[in-house]
Amino acid sequence: MARIIYWNINNFSRPKIQVPAPPAAALEATARLNYIVQNVLRGPVGGPIPDIIIVVEVYSRVREVGAEGTVLGSTGNAGQGVRLLLAQIRADAVLGAGGSNWCVVPPINLGTMGQREAVAVYYNATTLQFTGPNLIYLLYGAVPQSQPVNAATHAAIANYPPNWVAEMPALGRTTNFMVGGVATPIPENQLAGEWQYFMPGTVRPIPSNPAPWENPPNRIQFPNEGCRAPFYTRFLETGGAGRTLNIFAVHTSPSSARQAVLRMQNIQDMAAVAGGQVNVVLGDFNVDTFGGDRGAYNWMMPPGGIYTCELDPRVAHAGAVVPARKPYCMTHLLPTVHATPYNNTGMGVPTDPQHNVYPRYGYMGSSWPAINDSGAIDNIFTAYGAGAGASANITVVNTITGTPYNWLGGATPPGVTAELTGGLPYASTLVPPNQLVTSPPANAVAGGIDSPNLFHEGVFQGWPNFGKIHSTSDHLPVMIDI
Repeated sequence: MARIIYWNINNFSRPKIQVPAPPAAALEATARLNYIVQNVLRGPVGGPIPDIIIVVEVYSRVREVGAEGTVLGSTGNAGQGVRLLLAQIRADAVLGAGGSNWCVVPPINLGTMGQREAVAVYYNATTLQFTGPNLIYLLYGAVPQSQPVNAATHAAIANYPPNWVAEMPALGRTTNFMVGGVATPIPENQLAGEWQYFMPGTVRPIPSNPAPWENPPNRIQFPNEGCRAPFYTRFLETGGAGRTLNIFAVHTSPSSARQAVLRMQNIQDMAAVAGGQVNVVLGDFNVDTFGGDRGAYNWMMPPGGIYTCELDPRVAHAGAVVPARKPYCMTHLLPTVHATPYNNTGMGVPTDPQHNVYPRYGYMGSSWPAINDSGAIDNIFTAYGAGAGASANITVVNTITGTPYNWLGGATPPGVTAELTGGLPYASTLVPPNQLVTSPPANAVAGGIDSPNLFHEGVFQGWPNFGKIHSTSDHLPVMIDI
């Protein structure tokens, strides 16, 4: 199996993990970097380490130069952040040990102007080979751009800029593509991910250069021009059954998320899965699976779709949504000033987003336009071709309560089933004496502080505890074995 960790790291770029001055900001950036690598990306307690690490919201919206479809600049804040994180992964005592060879697919600019971002897909080249599906094409003879493979694009195949070449494998591996009817090997370090899609049954312009072809009528928009499309990367497992993994990383815009998810049903590569292959659609969909827009996912799942919703609001992937499952599927965090450690028992107040039940307590939810219950918005959908296996160990990586979500000795609420409580172990990073405790304190690690107390709340929100976690990201990561 291949292990994937996906994470929306809020506004990820160099200042998130490296700041030269002032000293306090520099220390906080270093603490965030160490938290990202040591407490999350190493994988669960006891291992093994992940094979793929995906970071969405690589933040290139401002002060960055980059047309849609071109390679992210390696020296801007966004590109530096991607490369710095790779360097830390390579140097880490756990991730970098045992002959692992960590690389990154050079990120491609997705969307335009105020919506432009990128996705960083890190992979262990000892277990996986990157196979495209695109190549790097020399647009206008000067600008590296991701394009599908055909005779015209192959004739102008390019190398990545040197800084990105250094972050890819130097193994001499190639993938064969049909070019002019001839099987043609293309090196791994000249391949690229996909960033644009066209309606089924229509002619796709290749190469699809800007003007006049930047937005032809048959291009699928998500849902409007300038919105980010899924970033599609493909990998071949180098051992075992040699499966092909097709990974689509998603980060929609909140204001148009429902329409964006619906548009994805037109992506031909996403609509079917071949034998020996696995499709994985993951990311921050910005559509709450417990909310009124959850119907946007219907095309993906049976009876009409091929995907399994791994963090499913329903029992056994069928029937009605079960509200008691929501805390076990949530991934979004309230801002630090609003987050509380309180549960909803023995307090004289009804359940609300700031006084809730295990595992969400009062720190999960959304604050826009007011503090509310939304927050089950990150997810993973899987589809397996014949002989390709099945998924396992879906885990919301929560270092606040820790995982797995199996507190109360297995006495979970009605409708909360094993796949939501049986994730892999991640330790809480809260600093004692701020461990969450129950009322009465039956479990000193996994419960909830029993009554509102400004001291408890302040310590919980402080930098060593929830403050550092939220400063890193307002999303929890999600992990799965595929």
